[in-house]
Amino acid sequence: MGLQNHCAASRMSPPQILALGIHMIRVAVFLLALLISSASYSCTVPIYGEEYDALIELTETQDRHSYQIRVPAKVGGSKLVEAFLAYTKLPKGEFMVGEFFTKIRLRKSSGDYVSAVFDVPEKEGYAPYVQVRWPGEVCATVAFSEFPHSD
Repeated sequence: MGLQNHCAASRMSPPQILALGIHMIRVAVFLLALLISSASYSCTVPIYGEEYDALIELTETQDRHSYQIRVPAKVGGSKLVEAFLAYTKLPKGEFMVGEFFTKIRLRKSSGDYVSAVFDVPEKEGYAPYVQVRWPGEVCATVAFSEFPHSD
């Protein structure tokens, strides 16, 4: 009696087992294709370039080490904008890797722009720059300023 209740697979004929195996392979291929196609919608590198860098208006105020930033509130399909003061060890013109980030509090300005006045304290051995991000649905747009000052 124990042999009769063995398992359902043992009661299946070889063509049924083959059909089940083919069905399982189809499901696995479908799941793999779904995973690969969803990865194609991800963003591996943000959108950036000189045309976006030019959107940052950075001016020195009358106070020492104080600057005003003005940027568009939206770029492309973005719904918000974020700005950060950052510092890098690399000279101007190199790819900048920020080491210290401070968020700049942007406020609604005239038209479709946001702005802020912020201080840029000196950090010995580091050069400051501003990074602006416009998060998008798939990819963020990123811009970098010229260095606010170079002593």
